[in-house]
Amino acid sequence: MLLEIECGICYCSFNAARRCPRELHCKHSFCESCLRSLSRALAGRTVIDCPLCRHPTVLPGEGCVRAQLRVDECALERLVAAGVLDQDQEDEEEEMEEVKEDPEKESVVSRTVERGMVRRCWKKVWRAISGKTTDQRVDDCMTSDELRNLALMSCYML
Repeated sequence: MLLEIECGICYCSFNAARRCPRELHCKHSFCESCLRSLSRALAGRTVIDCPLCRHPTVLPGEGCVRAQLRVDECALERLVAAGVLDQDQEDEEEEMEEVKEDPEKESVVSRTVERGMVRRCWKKVWRAISGKTTDQRVDDCMTSDELRNLALMSCYML
């Protein structure tokens, strides 16, 4: 399940840095890092095709995603409301303080920090997949008929 606080391409939570939510001209939002990966230079301009609707967003100049695309403020508001934006920044600050305290153990701490970040990401994914309670998980399961209908609909879309 895709949350509205995550990028629809990489499924990482938005933040105020490299994963800042940027809005394409079609009003779909993705993180800045993914949009840079999707962008292509064409006749002195940058073109980004929306991965959802294929609407092309043409930007004057090359490599100007940050300057030309507006920040999706609604997504940032949802991040603040969910407490994800503040939590991620606090976690990063704590991790950086740990590294600065003992330079001899910097490499060990950096590997531990990376593992912690990976663990937190997997926890977010697991919560999004499984839900918070077991009752929700049972109610949210697809039946065989629903799965068959979904497969048929996807065939018709191709």
